Amino acid sequence: MFTHLKIRTCLAILLALFFTGMLVANGAAWLDTRSSNAKLGQVNEAYSMRVVPAYEVYTLMLRARLAMDAAMINRQVGRITESDADATRAEDLWRRSRERFEAFASEVRAPALHERAAPVAAAYKLYDALAAEQFESMRNQDARAFALQMDAVQGAHLAFDRQVADYLHYVDQQTDGYVTAAASQHLRANTLIVVLLVVAVLLCIGAALFVGRSVLRPLVRAGSHFQSIADGNLTNQIEIKSDNEIGQLFLGLQRMQASLAKTVAAVRQSVQQIGQGARDIADGNVLLSSRTEQQAATLEETALSMGRLAVTVKENADNALRANQLAEGASQVAGRGAAVVADVVGTMQDISASSTKITHIVSVIDGIAFQTNILALNAAVEAARAGDQGKGFAVVAGEVRALAQRSALAAREIKQLIGDSAGRVKAGAQQVALAGETMREIESAVHRVTDIMGEIAAASSEQAQGIDQVNLAVSSMDEATQQNAALVEQAAASARALRDQADALAKTVAIFTVSPRIVIDVPAARVPAPASDAVLATARPVAPRKRVGLQRTAP
Repeated sequence: MFTHLKIRTCLAILLALFFTGMLVANGAAWLDTRSSNAKLGQVNEAYSMRVVPAYEVYTLMLRARLAMDAAMINRQVGRITESDADATRAEDLWRRSRERFEAFASEVRAPALHERAAPVAAAYKLYDALAAEQFESMRNQDARAFALQMDAVQGAHLAFDRQVADYLHYVDQQTDGYVTAAASQHLRANTLIVVLLVVAVLLCIGAALFVGRSVLRPLVRAGSHFQSIADGNLTNQIEIKSDNEIGQLFLGLQRMQASLAKTVAAVRQSVQQIGQGARDIADGNVLLSSRTEQQAATLEETALSMGRLAVTVKENADNALRANQLAEGASQVAGRGAAVVADVVGTMQDISASSTKITHIVSVIDGIAFQTNILALNAAVEAARAGDQGKGFAVVAGEVRALAQRSALAAREIKQLIGDSAGRVKAGAQQVALAGETMREIESAVHRVTDIMGEIAAASSEQAQGIDQVNLAVSSMDEATQQNAALVEQAAASARALRDQADALAKTVAIFTVSPRIVIDVPAARVPAPASDAVLATARPVAPRKRVGLQRTAP
């Protein structure tokens, strides 16, 4: 029955039963607590609302009578103040007793309790009426009437005392009934809790038996199957006896064993193919290693030849660079010569301008000398007109005229010399300008030569760089070929290691016992056919070429 139930469902049922038992037990405990609280509340109510007020009425009335007696005694002995105080206290106590009696009467509502409280009320009313008459005698200070009323009041007091005692006895009996009912309810609740606990223990025992039979035993069986698989036995028959989670576990174990058996068989077949492929790879790597060594030797010779060619091209580039530097020096010298000629042309132009200014100044001096001569001539004429009085002035005018004539003559000579100099300066400036133009042409030619040499140097440098790159590429090819040779050796070693690993894996897989009925669907590996002798002969490396060196021609 339980073998087809899921473990989850069984555990849920057990948990539901256990939870229901706990819920019922807790509910019973809660109801018992609630009922006990209700009973105790009734007891408390009976005591606080039905007993205490009656007892307080009895006590207050007794205290009021004692206060009246004290008031009368104090008045008889002449202590008026104390008597008045006792009278006031007695009236206050009497008033309070009436209030408490009214409260007591209002709390007694139950018919049975009201019937029990009726004699108490009647006795109190009689007691209160007689006490009122005695209070009136006290107020009137009538000691004789007060004493006569004492016996009647005492009799009413005793009657009220008996009725209160009977009432309290009835209330005590009712309270005892409540307590007894609460104890009985508590006992029933405890009995129910014990029964539910016994049921819970029985459920736990049943759950333990169920788990041991439905879970632990199948798990032990599954553990033995796992141990058998770990030992390499893949031929055990795994039976599925249930449809629950344990059955699913055995189903998964059955599928795992079948899948593992297929995997082991496939691995065995693949290991055989891997071993054959590893042997073929090792044979091919031996041939590839021989070819790679021959290729490395050829590339090494090529690298040496490219190195010598690179040295020659580098020397040509260095010579072109030095020629370019010399051409740049000549260009700089020509530039400085052109600059000097330009400075000379500027200087000649400045001299020509200065000569022009001097000629102008000399013309001014010549004009001044001419005007001075005219002034001296006029002065001589005026002196001749003056007669003897102007003789001295005439002499001076003659001297001035002679001086002006000499100045004019000197100015004409200077002007002529300066004109000759200006002509020569102008001719020199033209020659210097021609020289400057020639220097500029020389500088332009030197610049063109420098540019050509620079292009030659750049081309030689680029050629040297190109050869260096080719040399570097050849060196890289040589290094790569050597590395390839090393990799071929490593590949051969790896192929041998792979073959050894395949053999070791075959030995490892051999520990598994597989049923011969298992069908393996593994695609066969495509193993290349070994090369024939003719192919091996054509694949042999050719002999290296004779080294060819570069000869440098004489410059």
